[in-house]
Amino acid sequence: MPEYMQHVIGIALLAAVYYLTRKGVAIKMRGGTEQVLQDLRTSQSTDVYSAVHLSYSKTDWYKFGLRDYKRKALQSLVVAGVVGKTESDKYYLIMDPACGKGVDAE
Repeated sequence: MPEYMQHVIGIALLAAVYYLTRKGVAIKMRGGTEQVLQDLRTSQSTDVYSAVHLSYSKTDWYKFGLRDYKRKALQSLVVAGVVGKTESDKYYLIMDPACGKGVDAE
């Protein structure tokens, strides 16, 4: 096999591994996002007064095992404006992506 063909195959395999790892992270983030939204829907926290503390909002330095993407998903939902955060680190649902409207909208 020519040397240039080995380089092409190596680069193609590297690109495939990169794509698959990014796809895996995206799938895990989507699952974390759904879990955060489900927790907020279950607790019926739709405004500042009914905001709840989520256990995965803080970093757990002593946790072993697989990476939990719920904390990162929660941060991205706050930045996107779907979830609100109070000064006391409690969270509430501003807009439900399932219906595409604000939670208070009828």
